[in-house]
Amino acid sequence: FWFIGEGDVDRRLRADVAAFTPAAQAPRREGRRGGVWLCDAFAVKDREAGKARKLWRAHYWLLFAGVTTPTPVALQLHAGRGRVFVQRIQGPDLATELLDGAVNEPEVAEAARALGRAVGRMHGHGLRNRDLKFENLIRIPGSEQVAMVDLDGVTLHSAEDTRGCGRDLGRLLAAWQDAGEPGGPLAAQRFLFAYARARRRLLQDPPIPRILAHAARRAKEWRQRHC
Repeated sequence: FWFIGEGDVDRRLRADVAAFTPAAQAPRREGRRGGVWLCDAFAVKDREAGKARKLWRAHYWLLFAGVTTPTPVALQLHAGRGRVFVQRIQGPDLATELLDGAVNEPEVAEAARALGRAVGRMHGHGLRNRDLKFENLIRIPGSEQVAMVDLDGVTLHSAEDTRGCGRDLGRLLAAWQDAGEPGGPLAAQRFLFAYARARRRLLQDPPIPRILAHAARRAKEWRQRHC
């Protein structure tokens, strides 16, 4: 199944995807769910067929919601397994950039705003992502956008349902704290303002204080389990 949408897949990329074989190179990561390969122009995830279909749909969900994510290329199904191909975004993840000190204060502020907009739009469309950690976020080179690049944890719910919003924000809060709170309280404030503005632009008025209180609890629980 080939991606159909704005920025349709060009012939050269289609040919590269069609020629891909897992034996051609070692996977970047292998686990119980399947392998992950990083090629020059695209990334590949191998999953059970049902989970591969869900991952494929998740890319469409986020694109529809206006959330930056790698453009899907193709879904390949065979013998109960599935491979999802997406265009690769070049560049290090946000966790690596912060660890290397490669992000200055203005860039931290802009990343906080961009991420607040993205998560606000995602939640506003009923989408949740339990894997919101800095390792799964990439700043787009030459852009003010931050892309979500690992969508295995994306689920779809009712747009009016706020359950799961606090969990997502708590995961991000824990990641920010683990990174040494880059940008300080001002970065957190910019994120929250952008998040709330994105929800308002979708004509929504979620219980922000309750969501933030739940986020603080979940961040504390997550850090206690993993630190």
